[in-house]
Amino acid sequence: RALIQWPARMDLWDQWEEQFRNQGEEVADRFYARFRAEMDAGARVSWPAQRPLLALMKLRARDGHAAFDAELQNDPVDHATALFPAFTYWVDERPDWLYFGACDPSLGKAGAGRDPSALLIGGLDRAIGVLHVVEAWIRRRLPDAIIEDIIELQSRYHCLRWSIEAVQFQEFFRAELVKRSAARGVPVPALGVIPHTDKALRIESLQPHVANGLIRFHPRQATLLEQLRHYPAADHDDGPDALHMLWALATRNAGAGGVYRPPRRDADRRRGAW
Repeated sequence: RALIQWPARMDLWDQWEEQFRNQGEEVADRFYARFRAEMDAGARVSWPAQRPLLALMKLRARDGHAAFDAELQNDPVDHATALFPAFTYWVDERPDWLYFGACDPSLGKAGAGRDPSALLIGGLDRAIGVLHVVEAWIRRRLPDAIIEDIIELQSRYHCLRWSIEAVQFQEFFRAELVKRSAARGVPVPALGVIPHTDKALRIESLQPHVANGLIRFHPRQATLLEQLRHYPAADHDDGPDALHMLWALATRNAGAGGVYRPPRRDADRRRGAW
């Protein structure tokens, strides 16, 4: 494989790729120069002198992820048998969407081997029953950083509910999140969720909803889309698992009232580095 180990901050690479595709290579290069240390951290390439990380990521952005995986990662995706071979994308947010959040904190491991945590925000259009994945923040981080990121997302989207996996230590995490967010004046309405079915079955249950366009994505959510596209062979499945939590929460609360219309958010601030 050209890329032996992916960078730890794939969320920054997702933002870089969005700029590379939409604003050009020069803008993306400036973003990389600004955050190079964080974007390089954790990555290992097989031939640094001839195929450095930045060059590989530019090939991936230009040629497409499927071609890059097949040609340089020895990891082709069989679209005939893939569970999530294609996605429906959304473009513009609507002021009448109901916002929900989901968090798979992945607190079972410590240190460099920690699984990525996944924070997802979805906007539900009740009129047509479609859930739009608005944000997908997937990366390795410590519990304190997860709490800070959830508070940041709550301050932006004012979610009606949050679904937080609450197994063992993660229930303590949820309680700490509720306490700290309330003290900050941004109370997070967090509901602890204990899974009672097999993770594979939960993720596979999303397939018809994704295929039918009832769950829609944004192209900038490259890490989440990559985990779905390669499922179940992906290195991590935290994003798909959090997506199931988000879908279940939104559909259970589709009749929630009191639609909150948040103030206009600056697109660069919301989509920029965080």
